[in-house]
Amino acid sequence: MEQNRFPAKEIIELMRNCKVYESFTEIVKHLHYSNEAQALFCQLLRSRLNVFLLEPYKDQIRSNAEAGNPWMQYAWARYNECLMPEEDSIDTAEEYYLNAQEAGIADARMCLAYMWRDGDFGIVDRERYCKERDLAATQNSHMAMQQILRDMTYGNGGFEANPRDARDTLCRFLLQSESFYIDPRYYTLMGDICEEVAEQEHIADCQTNDSMDNCEERFPMECCGKECSTESCEEECSDWAEAKDEEEDDVAIWYQKGLDEGDLEACFLLAVRQCFDEQFYIKDAEKFVSIMLRGQEMMCADAFMLLLMMIDEEQYAEYDDELKRQTTEGIIEDLMISCRLGNSTAAYALGDNWRNGSFGFEQDYQKASIWFSKGALQRNPLCYKMLAEMIKEGTDPEGRSEETMHFYELQALRLGDTEMLETVVDSYEHGHLTDFAAEIEKYYIPELARQRQEKYDDWDDDGRFDAWS
Repeated sequence: MEQNRFPAKEIIELMRNCKVYESFTEIVKHLHYSNEAQALFCQLLRSRLNVFLLEPYKDQIRSNAEAGNPWMQYAWARYNECLMPEEDSIDTAEEYYLNAQEAGIADARMCLAYMWRDGDFGIVDRERYCKERDLAATQNSHMAMQQILRDMTYGNGGFEANPRDARDTLCRFLLQSESFYIDPRYYTLMGDICEEVAEQEHIADCQTNDSMDNCEERFPMECCGKECSTESCEEECSDWAEAKDEEEDDVAIWYQKGLDEGDLEACFLLAVRQCFDEQFYIKDAEKFVSIMLRGQEMMCADAFMLLLMMIDEEQYAEYDDELKRQTTEGIIEDLMISCRLGNSTAAYALGDNWRNGSFGFEQDYQKASIWFSKGALQRNPLCYKMLAEMIKEGTDPEGRSEETMHFYELQALRLGDTEMLETVVDSYEHGHLTDFAAEIEKYYIPELARQRQEKYDDWDDDGRFDAWS
């Protein structure tokens, strides 16, 4: 019987220390008999960053998946969806997700729901996304449960934005959970939700004031978004920021808990929360470096953005030639590591620097296109947007067509770049993107009309725009 003992304590300790490959290796030994092993297996694969760290294991995953092992079929689907190693990776992911779903792996259903949401099957279907998400949640998919909390928080997927309800729901879950090891992504998600709650409370307080002046006095520019220029207001901003720093930061506490329990994605969020001010300037460089170096030790992809985030173009310009060379080489090396570990923002940064010749990068549109394309494969909307811009301005080395440009703009919108909404609708109204007519007419044209109506409603009766309504 001893041979069937699942070493939960030892594996959980590996997971808490972000030893992804080692955790995976141990868990798979017990999948055939242990429900605990199966739960930890799914938990490990929920994070895209973890999936990238399993690249050395890909041949074994594939061979076992092809042999019919449902857990390896799920892992092989995740690998193909996240890394997109082949042209037919989406088809491969769909096939193996379906196999895993039939075997009862509820997270596989949620992964398919994301693919419906993002248009991976050729067209966006938000109703199908909601249906599959909700069904997955009833089948105990923690991936689905976490997504429902996000949708509740930000007002997506059939929910009105209500971060307070999301916070209360998650609090109840954490208090009532009898799990032997709670998925640390719940803690990180609680940090996100608490941040949104605080932001909405600040906005609501601003909007209940009698005048702009009172709003400015009570909640200076950090929370209400009003530009402060007077000396008295700047002093109040400083006092408000200092008071905020002295308060216990619930958001940072939850991010810290997520990181301590093994969520790699919490590292960067914690660093930004604790070390940046409201204008996204570093206020505590020493702590920022400390957190990011810890992240690098754990192979957190986002942590390798450290060097790029520590300097700006003005600082770089003051370096001597040797220091410039070392800095440029360091940025390139770190960003490539970050990209290989799953950070699509690093691919965007590489493409952007080569496109613009920043930080000592020699301007190279070919390299820019390559890295934007890598980021696009990882579902980065900015990378799709940049590829479209290169086509539009005539710097695309591949000579891609105008229709491809419009498709990339559509992809950017699908993946969350809402600035593309008007562009996509305008392109459709001028005869482009006709293959996606149903999607555009069902979702994007009504959304743009709604936004324009809201903007119109914000005009006062006397004809002046009311930015505070």
